Amino acid sequence: MSVPVSTVAATMNARLKPYCQLPRRLPQFAVPRQVSPGLDGPDLMLHTFQTRDAYEVLREHGVLVADPALAEPLFAEAYEWMGKQMKRRLATSADGMLWLWARHTRREFTRAARGLRGEVLITVQVEREQALLSHFHDWHVVLNRGLLVPQCGGGSIEAWEVRFEASNADWDLRADDLRDVPRTQWPEDLRSELEASWESIFDPDT
Repeated sequence: MSVPVSTVAATMNARLKPYCQLPRRLPQFAVPRQVSPGLDGPDLMLHTFQTRDAYEVLREHGVLVADPALAEPLFAEAYEWMGKQMKRRLATSADGMLWLWARHTRREFTRAARGLRGEVLITVQVEREQALLSHFHDWHVVLNRGLLVPQCGGGSIEAWEVRFEASNADWDLRADDLRDVPRTQWPEDLRSELEASWESIFDPDT
């Protein structure tokens, strides 16, 4: 589960070690085997890989603020939509967003670190109301401008696949000609239907 937040502020531990090199065996200072098993408390323990420059900014100033200019231009529409959701759902606000992991395992962090040599794993604790929890894999449906068919808790994979195929076949018939058209130029009913489907990425039951 990934989390966009507007600003990360933390008291940095001088002993925090950057991932300059990853040993073959799991390091003793790695994150716990189960990361943030509970997401309903008043505080969240979050983790993010950042560049060394970002790490030095955080060490020096105690605050790391997102820079919207660094966002991927290809996904500008998706980030704009997420920004609107943050303003609607969070008590805090800012122009950019920082992405952090709220639920991850040590094995997954170790696998990710192998491809991010020279970057730094930063762990912070923030108030629950400062972070907007979302489902990492379903967020990619938003990035790809697809109709999101959530897999509700308790349902079988087979039942979800039937719903998914039917929903997407119907959607393709109605919206296939709009794939390369900016979403601001879509008919209002189709755009509203698409964006409404995306909101399930914030629903823990999915």
